[in-house]
Amino acid sequence: ALSWSPNGDVLAYNTSAVSPYIQAVPFTNGTFGALFSAVAVPPPSQVYGIKFSPNGGFLACTYAGAPGISIYAISSSAWGAASTAPVPATLVASSNTDTLSWSPDGGFVGMGCTVSPYLSVWPVSSVGAFGTQVAQPASLMSTTAQSIAFSAQSDFVAAVHITGGLYVWPFSTAAGGSFGAVI
Repeated sequence: ALSWSPNGDVLAYNTSAVSPYIQAVPFTNGTFGALFSAVAVPPPSQVYGIKFSPNGGFLACTYAGAPGISIYAISSSAWGAASTAPVPATLVASSNTDTLSWSPDGGFVGMGCTVSPYLSVWPVSSVGAFGTQVAQPASLMSTTAQSIAFSAQSDFVAAVHITGGLYVWPFSTAAGGSFGAVI
């Protein structure tokens, strides 16, 4: 997994099964800078998904096991503080969280995983802290979420599961977020 910062000045990537599991490097005018120092609090296991927030100030990563997702503050040259999501009650240590997505305004982050309910979404504060997990939609996916995405106005969340089924839920960003009935 890898992700460019929105302004293109940092490339972040997973380091396979080797701690610290994530790395970042400055990239300016087609030239790499020195690797960032190792992240102070690395993810606990192999990273599967990496995405910069829309403003480039945070990097979310998903990994095997609970809680499955962390957010790191990041600048053009260094790691900042880490924030780890509260463990969803249904996420178990053997689950993998392969996909993640930020809402376009950076106010929410979502992940898909290999165990039911297969989709989790949290509000994220302006300092990268997780809020209370958004309540699950009434109609859940039936298998592993292969990919998830927020619509351009964050008023819908879509997910496709591993066997190709597509789910789309209306989504409200008010009061910490909520899902509507599946479409």
